[in-house]
Amino acid sequence: MSQGGFEKIPEINSQHPDYVMFALSGYAADFVGANYPQAVIDARNAEYGPRSSDGGDYILPKFLNPFRFYVGVKGKMEDGTPAPHDDFLAR
Repeated sequence: MSQGGFEKIPEINSQHPDYVMFALSGYAADFVGANYPQAVIDARNAEYGPRSSDGGDYILPKFLNPFRFYVGVKGKMEDGTPAPHDDFLAR
């Protein structure tokens, strides 16, 4: 998870009583800083070409936090070990 704000956090029905699933919508904010190295843009242009799909120059999208989808097992921690009975996020 991250510390950024999210517009929606919908829970998704996993069709199984032991699993929980939810999705975080993307959010437009600069979470990693505005100083991106030119090497990132150069590598992208070497792979895909210097133009974007609309014909304009490619600009690194620095204000983007992509969509995320999480699946968890109820009563388990991230590494699969049993969760403490008093852990809020493990319920």
